[in-house]
Amino acid sequence: MWVKQSSLRPVPPYARIGQNAIDTVLTDLTESSEGPQGEVELVFDDLDEAQPALAEFLAKEFSRPQDEDCLALGYFLSLTIWLSFVQAHGHSLDIVSEDLLRETQELIAVDQALRESEPNDPIDTADVIGMEQPELMKFIHSQVEGILDRSEGALDINEVQVIYRAVLVEVLALSYAVRSPAGFPIERSEVLA
Repeated sequence: MWVKQSSLRPVPPYARIGQNAIDTVLTDLTESSEGPQGEVELVFDDLDEAQPALAEFLAKEFSRPQDEDCLALGYFLSLTIWLSFVQAHGHSLDIVSEDLLRETQELIAVDQALRESEPNDPIDTADVIGMEQPELMKFIHSQVEGILDRSEGALDINEVQVIYRAVLVEVLALSYAVRSPAGFPIERSEVLA
């Protein structure tokens, strides 16, 4: 699909996350000897150590929703996303700085404003991110749709949106934090960004 314009920087092809990385992470989380809840707590401690600015951002964003199911969704999504990047990119994943988080939030806000000014454009910011990280966005959407279906309207949609926006920032910030492989050609879009 062709997108007229976007304020989002493109995600380089080498930074994309494949379904295999997501599947491996999900298997590891569910088969942990600590059990899923214990594993989530251990992994969040690892996230806090490896990506302090990102962990702080997520903790701040997740302090707003009050619903336990919504919070569980947020922690599950954010940890699965981060672990998928670790699984796929390992040592090529740089630390996400506060500046990168702020820039990513600004890019998303500008892109959303751009899309709101074009009421006939059916593509929203999440669609653009979905074109850049298709497997991660399919996973996120399936989890969000699943919790909304199971809640049968009992969840506050505004709280779900807080979680959704936070993980969109996480997906892009981590995508931008992946170092290019040695010898990988720099694309024109990266030079212009």
